[in-house]
Amino acid sequence: RLWAVDINLFAGQEIVWTSPDVFNVAAPPVYVSPGVMRLAELYVADGNGTVHALDANTGVRFWTHAFGAPVTALAVNDSSVFIAGNGVLRAIARRDGSTQWTQTVVRAAMGGPLVTNSRVLVVGQGGGVYLLDAANGGILDAAQSVPALVPGGPAVSGLQVLIPANNNTLYAFRGAP
Repeated sequence: RLWAVDINLFAGQEIVWTSPDVFNVAAPPVYVSPGVMRLAELYVADGNGTVHALDANTGVRFWTHAFGAPVTALAVNDSSVFIAGNGVLRAIARRDGSTQWTQTVVRAAMGGPLVTNSRVLVVGQGGGVYLLDAANGGILDAAQSVPALVPGGPAVSGLQVLIPANNNTLYAFRGAP
């Protein structure tokens, strides 16, 4: 089950709400405040490949999206929820969960997609680095790659993207401002 717990209680736990709709959470949930439909929103994927949009304060679900494959990561910008899984990246509208675009990326996306309102960066398990247009999913750059398998997600520091590889090397790619 999915529970919301009041973290302000240091002596004990108070369950704020429990979702009757979400079981077997498959990827880390994403919390956003302010939301576009509610004061605060929670996006969560279940083990069946369904993404749920919930009111973070009440747990009430206001839409679902059937991704159709296991979800490994979620990310959010001002208008979209980005779903990664099974070699696919999909953008859906935060307002209603409708599909905006779907893009195939080679192998599984590692970590969550890194997003801004205009760009999406995805690193594939096979080492591919993809920069996409957040509005339409078009690939803007896929020239960079890591020459080894990538066991974990990328990190960002300033203009650098840091990508771990299983050849005991940390690769750094520098972006333009």
